[in-house]
Amino acid sequence: MDEVFGTLQWAGYISDGSPPPSQRPTAYIMVLINQEVKTKAFEHDVGMAVENIILTALEEGVGSCCFGSVERKELRKRFNIPKKYLINLV
Repeated sequence: MDEVFGTLQWAGYISDGSPPPSQRPTAYIMVLINQEVKTKAFEHDVGMAVENIILTALEEGVGSCCFGSVERKELRKRFNIPKKYLINLV
């Protein structure tokens, strides 16, 4: 999990810049866009899909948070993500 956590940009109002270990995420979903299939107008598709994931998790009693501010180059390197994939959200 540290491979992802270290790339997230947390809210500025958190004093040290990130939540304490007991409040950190326990799982991540990385949303990738295959740019060989779609290069534009995917934002609505992604938004609707992520919203459904968040709502389903909430219904099951699982909290969630969507990050758009992430260190994409570092995530790509850490997970060996091919260039054809755009890292959209975490």
